[in-house]
Amino acid sequence: MKVKLLIIVNLILLSIIIFMGVHIYEDNQKMNGELEKMNTADQADHCLENPIDPQFAQALSNAHVMIQYRQIQQLYYDTWIAQYNDIMKKIRKKCIYDEDIADYNLFINEMEKGFDKLQPCILNEILDNYQISESPQKDSWGNGTQEILLLYRGTMYRNACMFFIPFLEKSEYTFPVKEVEESLSKITKGI
Repeated sequence: MKVKLLIIVNLILLSIIIFMGVHIYEDNQKMNGELEKMNTADQADHCLENPIDPQFAQALSNAHVMIQYRQIQQLYYDTWIAQYNDIMKKIRKKCIYDEDIADYNLFINEMEKGFDKLQPCILNEILDNYQISESPQKDSWGNGTQEILLLYRGTMYRNACMFFIPFLEKSEYTFPVKEVEESLSKITKGI
């Protein structure tokens, strides 16, 4: 009798454990689905797809002569500095409190000085392995270094743009995809 009672109690406990396991599994599946929806929604709200950089990446990888490569680097800088100036004017209009205006001005000043502070470090990395037998010293002229620096500076302005674009309404800003495409086409066809 004790054995039958123990078997029945064990079967009941086993059934309860299985039931609880199935219930917990279903809850986890629901929770995973909700988390996936939240992550997707969060990405849609906070992650921007940048349609300009892929155009430049393709153009740079297809450049066959150095002058074309340098023109693309120059265009990259010119494009992002123009976007930065446009976006920052719109952000400035949104600053109504003195504290916001002070933070805005601080950001603008740091952006202007920031690259100059970073340039020695960037130059050190760019020129680290640059050796010419007749000039053993590092040389930042005549080897494309200035255009590479423009590309890095353009990247700095690009990053600032990508940071501030989410603070603008969708009607306030669109990426200049067609303009970039036309400019890159002129460069690639011009040579």
